[in-house]
Amino acid sequence: MIVLNRRKNRRINPYKTAYNFSIYPKITVSSDDWLRKGAKITLTIKDVDERGNGIAHVHGVKIIVPKTSIGDKVKVIIEKIRGDVGYAKVIEWLS
Repeated sequence: MIVLNRRKNRRINPYKTAYNFSIYPKITVSSDDWLRKGAKITLTIKDVDERGNGIAHVHGVKIIVPKTSIGDKVKVIIEKIRGDVGYAKVIEWLS
């Protein structure tokens, strides 16, 4: 029995560009080894989101810490990092 390799009839998408670039810049997050899941860091909360979670910024990464308010200085443990957003849990309040 002879098996022929047939090419699939691929349809061309008229809406897809042939270029592999974007006019929007890529967000590059520094690959700091210390900013990973399980890392313990000290933060000062600078902002609060609409849900009442505290927000701090560390090297271009937004860290969201629940149950904190503006001006709190806290020691946290990083639970999850997704792109340029990280989630942390409070270990202790420093002020």
